[in-house]
Amino acid sequence: MRLIKIETVMERLEMSESTIRRRIKAGQFPRPRHNGRASRWIEHEVDEWIKCFAEGRPWHPDNHKAAG
Repeated sequence: MRLIKIETVMERLEMSESTIRRRIKAGQFPRPRHNGRASRWIEHEVDEWIKCFAEGRPWHPDNHKAAG
């Protein structure tokens, strides 16, 4: 499992941080994990969101829980 920073998420999605945060708040994007002040996303959750988006399927957090 690889953890990625917001800058990496922004680059991969070509979205601004504010857009990503709005989608998180609306339940439309995976939530980051926090370690102190650091926020990191699980890479495979972001990959799954990208796959759903590309296929025109809605992403829902209950259907995409992290394994393990």
